[in-house]
Amino acid sequence: SAIAALMELLKDLQEYSRGPMIVPDSVKAMMEEARDCFDNLLCPGATDAALKASVNIGTIQGGLSVNMIPEECSAEVDFRLPPGETVERLREWVDSVTQRHPLCSGEEFNSYDAYLTEPSDPLVVIAREAAEETLDHPVYTTFSLGGTEARLWREYGTPAITFGPNHHNMGSPDEYIEVAELPYVVRVHALTALRFLIGHKT
Repeated sequence: SAIAALMELLKDLQEYSRGPMIVPDSVKAMMEEARDCFDNLLCPGATDAALKASVNIGTIQGGLSVNMIPEECSAEVDFRLPPGETVERLREWVDSVTQRHPLCSGEEFNSYDAYLTEPSDPLVVIAREAAEETLDHPVYTTFSLGGTEARLWREYGTPAITFGPNHHNMGSPDEYIEVAELPYVVRVHALTALRFLIGHKT
């Protein structure tokens, strides 16, 4: 059964999220500082989960009829890596696991490393100060669990960050933001850009 064979491979691939991760101490310290806020915004345990890889079996297709042994089966698996982990390390691990399942093969169709602008970077420091000044409460630096276009800048060594309104039901039905937060976001963006471009000293 192609489905049974693939299920065994998928079971082993999920072990990647339970293995040790290569995460810089600066990233761990950043997330530890933000732990309470991060966990409250997302869910309890979100900080610890963010520092591990995630493995999501997003699609699976196979079989023609319930009374026939399937000859073919395919699945798409999405790996998300914390900063510090590399695609090359993941690729080597996936290859080694796949080799233990001779009836299965894999194909990589999209990949990129998890890029991070260091919390000490002037752009991050300026943006954080602008946000705290605008919102009048502590603001923490974290990394995004989802992919953003900021990585395209970081690939070329250009600092990049994201800042926006709180998201609700992200990736779920009725995903939304609150309109009342938009003016604050605009002000933070404007202050950050202005102070960064004129060489604001923090």
